[in-house]
Amino acid sequence: MLREEELRSLGGEFPGEAAAGAEFIDPSHPYSSDLDIFGPRSLFHFVNRTTTRPGRDALAALMKTPPEGRPIAELQTAVRDLAPRLAYRMRIRAFGEAAGATDRPALFDGPAAAFPERRRKAIAVLLFILPPVTLAGLALAIAGFPWVAFAGPFLAQAAVNRLTGPAAAALYRSAARDARILRAYAGIISAAEAERFAAPALVSYQRLLGAGGMTASAAIRRLSNLLEWLELRSNRPLHFLANNILLWDVFFVRRIEAWRKKAEPHIGGWLEAVGGIEALASLANLAFNNPDWIFPRVADNPVDSVVKDDLVVADVADAGFRFKATALGHPLIPAAERVANDFEMESGGAIAVITGPNMAGKSTFLRTVGVNAVLAFAGGPVCAAALDIAPFRLAAGMKSTDSLDRRMSLFYAELERLKMILDAIRDHPGTFFIIDEMLKGTNEMDRHKGAMALMRQLIRRRATGIVATHDLELTGLAAESPAVSNYHFDGNVVGDKLVFDFKLRPGICESFNALLLMKRIGIEV
Repeated sequence: MLREEELRSLGGEFPGEAAAGAEFIDPSHPYSSDLDIFGPRSLFHFVNRTTTRPGRDALAALMKTPPEGRPIAELQTAVRDLAPRLAYRMRIRAFGEAAGATDRPALFDGPAAAFPERRRKAIAVLLFILPPVTLAGLALAIAGFPWVAFAGPFLAQAAVNRLTGPAAAALYRSAARDARILRAYAGIISAAEAERFAAPALVSYQRLLGAGGMTASAAIRRLSNLLEWLELRSNRPLHFLANNILLWDVFFVRRIEAWRKKAEPHIGGWLEAVGGIEALASLANLAFNNPDWIFPRVADNPVDSVVKDDLVVADVADAGFRFKATALGHPLIPAAERVANDFEMESGGAIAVITGPNMAGKSTFLRTVGVNAVLAFAGGPVCAAALDIAPFRLAAGMKSTDSLDRRMSLFYAELERLKMILDAIRDHPGTFFIIDEMLKGTNEMDRHKGAMALMRQLIRRRATGIVATHDLELTGLAAESPAVSNYHFDGNVVGDKLVFDFKLRPGICESFNALLLMKRIGIEV
């Protein structure tokens, strides 16, 4: 089944909606909504092969958090190590898929003690005394002695169970769900413990699984078994007898308490290891499915420039900015339809202005640059023949919309987004910005004046990024500043049709297609 799903993915299909990462959609994030990182038919949806909550969180974190300080070279090594391990990657997915282990076990987050501290000693004494006394009373009653010998301790156990019942019931509610999920975790962890990894990051995760002299898979199986014993509560007649003769619930709740007390210092490490391995395995799956993609050369993390009085004092180029791509394509476009482009920005403080008619490929190209940067910084492969890149923060303004619930117009939403970009550049001068057709929500005169003012501010701040626009006057900024370079996409009219090759070229495009498109759908112009 999993192999068939991967074969379908090679044909351009996405996994089920549950893998889309819709819970990570955040319109206020600097770039994830604009670049379609999360949600149906997103980058996350395309890449995600995790089955656990820690795995989803770890993969999302790689795609949405800034890359500074991240050991990208180590992540790449780990992804390369996992890529050929098809059987192993399928095995850990199968464990999670079989159990539907998308949730984090509730027992991992619960308190170490289920019973109140003031009752714990008394409960321990009663657990030691009452079951033997009750069993002895039962034996005496069967032998012909008065049944009070059994009824007294039996009723005493019933009273104890009445006091401890809420704690046992809470664990029981977790048992049915957690026992299944824990079996999946145990399987995933056991497979990781048995694998012989070479990559340091994966070996480090294995150490977390064996920290404190505890074998994580065995410990989790132990907890799963304890929860299964507690499920005797589902058989009411048998549970009634066992609980009031053997203090069944109290016995197993205390055993679970003891397990949690011993395991608590290590649970965080176990979950980190499970999540990290699953996230890297998802990226490895991407590399395995796309052998023609490459792992980019990622330079050391650059240092932010110094900011003073809203101006960049240190040259951003000194921060080591670099983006040099050969045959760069959008990962979510099928290979048969994908058009790749070369693109290079080798110094900070450079701005690429891209013009071109509607549907020529401007927005797709902007997303192509952003999405491949996200993959590169996550340690994964990129859709390119070559990519030389230095880590940078991303900020994008491409999908501003109006908001009825916030009583916000499209224009004001755009202004908020542009302010976010400017603030990001101010706080982190190495930030790479991507803007698609700024100030769409206002009239032509205001749009032009506002766009020119914003561009000059970006130039003054020595900001680095790409702007796609229909405003040809913005291209004139190249004559004012060597920081600005012009590129364009173009289309040709063949008969009554527009034909695009989606190739990026240097210079300015002066052919636009709005009137022709209006004519084609029957609007007289």
